[in-house]
Amino acid sequence: MRPEEESLYRIPAKQPRFLLERLSSLARRREEGEEVPLPLIVLHLPAGRDITGFVIRLAADDLKGDVLLFHVPGPDLGQPRFHLTYIDPRIVEGITVLDADTVAHWISFGAIPAPEPKTPPSRFELNRQLGEAAKSLASDSGWSFQADIDGEGIPGSGASWQSMAELIHQGMAVLKELLTDPMAKDALKQNVRSVRFGNASQPGVTLIDGMLCIRADLSQGFEGRLRKDDLQAAIGKVL
Repeated sequence: MRPEEESLYRIPAKQPRFLLERLSSLARRREEGEEVPLPLIVLHLPAGRDITGFVIRLAADDLKGDVLLFHVPGPDLGQPRFHLTYIDPRIVEGITVLDADTVAHWISFGAIPAPEPKTPPSRFELNRQLGEAAKSLASDSGWSFQADIDGEGIPGSGASWQSMAELIHQGMAVLKELLTDPMAKDALKQNVRSVRFGNASQPGVTLIDGMLCIRADLSQGFEGRLRKDDLQAAIGKVL
């Protein structure tokens, strides 16, 4: 069996609603700056109608229930248009994921590991980048702190180190945003002397003896990280 075909057998069967929620989550992460793909899909609607495009958001409407915001790029994906369609998700009868083998990890609900990157970052390179980012953040904010990587328990795969790179990028971006808030800035200066990024079975944040630890399940790729808003809330809670 070809690897592309094998991946299709490993993707779990889910009701269309669950897939729409997953694709909406991917779109939200992409909006927040994460490097995640948006799968191209076909929605199958009543009376044989089909519509091709990308999920932008599945949102609650207090008056009429949920609404699916759907980007319709038109027939030429090389020169996409930016049409939006508003759909009642209850009328979606089926979904076709085009070229599903290329996005298998992203729609597998954790069943398929993240693909190995062609050039995974090394621990040395990540430590260098983290040190430069921390120095820049300290210079801009006046908050003096150390930053490092806890290498214990990190799986040896390149995908895990790529996940660490993404966790660091996300964490430093969240800290930068928090420093724009005067109260959060004072709390960071008073309570945090160091920031550590590491691996854990569950994503989360702790603050112990001045060390702010930001952790994720690196083996699960984006699935193992908190969303940006959730990470910001978790840091604010422990400060």
